[in-house]
Amino acid sequence: DQDPTAWNSTFTDIVRRYIRIRYKFLPYMYSQFKEAHIEATMVLRSLMFEFPEDENTWSIDRQFMFGPSLLISPALDEGQTEVTAYFPKGRWFDYYEGEETRSSDGRFVTIPTPLSFLPFHARGGSIIPYQNVANSTQYSRLNPMGLWCALDESYSASGSLYVDDGESIDSYTTGKYLELKFELKEGEHLTISVVHQGYTPPGNLSFTVIEFSGLPGVPTSLSIDGRPIEARHIQLKHKIVQLVDIKLDITKNHTVNWMVYK
Repeated sequence: DQDPTAWNSTFTDIVRRYIRIRYKFLPYMYSQFKEAHIEATMVLRSLMFEFPEDENTWSIDRQFMFGPSLLISPALDEGQTEVTAYFPKGRWFDYYEGEETRSSDGRFVTIPTPLSFLPFHARGGSIIPYQNVANSTQYSRLNPMGLWCALDESYSASGSLYVDDGESIDSYTTGKYLELKFELKEGEHLTISVVHQGYTPPGNLSFTVIEFSGLPGVPTSLSIDGRPIEARHIQLKHKIVQLVDIKLDITKNHTVNWMVYK
């Protein structure tokens, strides 16, 4: 039976948790579906597809990438309590606490997987948009947004966001969409650039949180669009640095600069 309510509360709590995570990352997922439509790429892809030069990935069929940025390593067997996950070369960051797995040439790591835990990691070099969740996708689309910046070895990252009305089948061909590019350089400069403005989302959508995994130190001397920002906007959640209580209109260009205390 696929109905979550047919099971006990332990099961429904787990289902609820991961449905909320899925809703949270809908902006990233939607952007990946746009890329798949335009560039003929795959949204869900094998590690071999993403890392064809790494022979260790050729036989892996128990992990997958969601787009180029998220590595999913599920426990697939009944009663399984751990997975041996492969991490291709680079930096990888745990979603839950920001713990880094650094892989110089590719490595296998054993990860505990209690019933309620699904391992997934952000790939260093990625900027992943997300949105506060609601009880339906219709209402989620109206909620504040955030960015998760996972830095690579050079403390850089990039990403994109595609937004349209979510209903029309010709939004891209008619140009009725909004597209943003994100670029973070040297661990101290983030630019948010509107590269196509053919649609204005309802609800005055804004980025209200920006999260960083893999910074070389704690940010200081923060400014947004040239305006100094107080230190109270910087928080540390586990190993993730957060800029909170900000408001960046997603239909406008923005720059975020800071210095890093190492």
